[in-house]
Formats: sequence, structure tokens, C-alpha cells
Amino acid sequence: MSAAESKNAGSRQVHGPGRPMTAAEKGWWLGLGLWLVVFAFWRPEPPPIYTQVPSVKKDPDGYRIFYEMVAKQGKSVSRSLRSPKHLKNKDVLVLLRPSKGLDQQSREALMKWVSESGGTLVVGYPLWSPDGTLLESPFLKEAHWNLSLWKEREAQLQEVTYSPVNVDAPREVAPFTMKLRGEMALGAGSSTALAYGDAKQVLASWDAYGAGQIIQLSDAALLSNESLGFKKSHIFAAALLDEIGRDKHWVFDESNEGVSIQPALAPLLGSGRFRAVFLQLLLFFLFWYWYKTRRLTRIHTPVMERDVREVTTLAADIGRFYFGARKSSWALSRYLEFFKRRIQLANMSPAERNSALQTASLARQVLDGQESAEIQLNMIRKMAEHRQVFRKKQRDEE
Repeated sequence: MSAAESKNAGSRQVHGPGRPMTAAEKGWWLGLGLWLVVFAFWRPEPPPIYTQVPSVKKDPDGYRIFYEMVAKQGKSVSRSLRSPKHLKNKDVLVLLRPSKGLDQQSREALMKWVSESGGTLVVGYPLWSPDGTLLESPFLKEAHWNLSLWKEREAQLQEVTYSPVNVDAPREVAPFTMKLRGEMALGAGSSTALAYGDAKQVLASWDAYGAGQIIQLSDAALLSNESLGFKKSHIFAAALLDEIGRDKHWVFDESNEGVSIQPALAPLLGSGRFRAVFLQLLLFFLFWYWYKTRRLTRIHTPVMERDVREVTTLAADIGRFYFGARKSSWALSRYLEFFKRRIQLANMSPAERNSALQTASLARQVLDGQESAEIQLNMIRKMAEHRQVFRKKQRDEE
């Protein structure tokens, strides 16, 4: 076997489809598997892009001014497109006149958040159910039997008067005039009025519920951009912050505005507490794999060898040539020597080696027994069939 053939055999071992994986490849696949497991079970909240939600809008019906007021005077403020059950470490949840109806699941989530978290829910009416029916409470009927309820009333101009509830030194809020819709009917429990109209109808109420509390505004327009921007209810909004507490973490619920979180790989990987570690590990595995498998020379594609059928045909043709010259025994002896040399150089499994040695032993018996030319030709064919094993297992010749 020439040095070139041996080199090609070694190349076939490296590039062949049946070769075992290297340590670098095993490490790469292990790292990739662990990365995928983390990716499958890690659920950070993707950072959505807020553009058309009420707390961002600058139009008169939006609540951007109130959001910025909370941002300046409160401890922290954020927006959420997810259900309240996903909120953690938040003290105040603001739900101002959502554009989509509140279904039963959303209302149950609000009830559970208030009663268990001990937080404050600020609600601005009107509220709707998914079928378009006006709601008298954000909670389900079985939960609001003793809470203040919203009553529909045609919008009319009235003078609003603030009535302190939870502050020792209440802010002085001068009465202001606004056109407001609806009113609150105080419940039988701990309901208290926060604001009155000129006919003594309740326009804002405070209720305890479970471990938390709920503040309800008969009309969310009390906190709208138009109201605060024209200096109508801005002092009342500041007093509302005093009632709730300025050391609270606020979140505006925008989950009912028809804006959804669009799953994308980049935002998903780019959010969460350990995003930097996660991305750096991925980058490390990429470079580590490149380092372990790098090549400093051009890759040469090995020459394709004939398959077993072609090699067997070639052996038969050579055999017939020698048999025609009455040299059948000599041809078998030469091919047997070549076959033994390939067995010595091949990196085969014990079972493959035993099979090849048995074939060589049988060929020696045929040769010593001076069998017919046809039997000797068949023996050459049988040895040639081992060529496929040699092609996969051949080692480089030293």
C-alpha cells in the first residue's frame, strides 16, 4: 500500500460517516443540550414595546401624565401585559378603563392578587365584560357583595370634593369641576368615600378586601391627560398618591388593551436576571468548539473509492486474466498476501478481524489443496468483499 493510499485511508477515517465523535464534539453537544434545557424551562418576561397603551398615549383620553407623576413621586413604576398572577414585589396595580372586556379569568386573577398580596388595586370605570355588558365591579359577584359598586349614570358637570381616608395630615385639595360619568354605591363593609359630587353622590371609594384594598373611581377621566393637563384634578391625583403611600412599587395593567407579547429569540434571551451569563456561556461554547475543531490547512475532499461490487468485479477480471495465462494459483497467492497485509493495517473490531482471518485461512486451504481455477476465482471474490470493512477502518501507514 502506497503512502498516498494510506493517507487517503486516514482521511476517510476522519471524514467517514461512521467515525466516532471526538471529545470536542461530545462537549459541544453536551453544552448545547444543557443550553436547550435552560432555554426550555427558563421563562423570563420578554420586554414588550409599549406604543398604543393608555399609559403611553398623549391624547386626552390617555393616562401618560398620571404615569409620569407616579414615576416622579412614587418609589417605582412599570407597565405589564401579563396577568396579575405573574406580578411579584408590586404594591399598587392600576387598571384604568381597559379597552377590552374583563373575562372571568382576569377578574379572578385581580381578586386573588388583592386578597393575597396585600396590595392596592386602583380601578377607573367604566369596565366591560367580553360581551359588552357594563360591570359594576372588577370582582366576581360572589366576592363583591359587601364592596362599593359602580352605577351607570349619564355624564354631567359636577363639582368634585376630596374626602381624606388614610392620611394623618391630608393635602388640601380645592374643589374642582369636571364632567364625569357614573357614581359609586358604598358597600356594607368597610367602604368609605374618597370623593363626592355636588349632589353628595360618591365619585371615588375606598374598600378593604382580604389583605389588600381597592380604590374605585366612578370615571377614569379623573386621572386622564386632559384632566391633569388642564390642572383640574392634578391635586386630587397627588392626594391619591398620599392615600396609597409614596413608598410603593406601582404597575399599570395594560394586559387588556389588545397588545400581546410577541415571542422573539433576541428579546427572550435579552431579558431576565442572568441574561449576561446566559449569553456569555453560549458565546463561550461557540468559540470553544471552534478552537477544538479548528483547521490551519485547506480541507481536501478524499477521492471516492469504488464500492464493493466494483472491487469484486475488478478482482474477478484480474483473476480471469491470470487464469487465462494458467497462473490461477499464483494470482490467488498474490491476492492472499495483499489481503493479509490489509488485515494487519486495518483498525477493525474483534468480530470483523476474526471474520477476515477465517477468510484468509480458507483461502490458504484452497491454495494448498490445488483446487480448480473456478474455486480459486470465487475465493478471490470472497476476499474482495472485505474491502468495505477496510475502507472504513484503514489506518494511516507509518
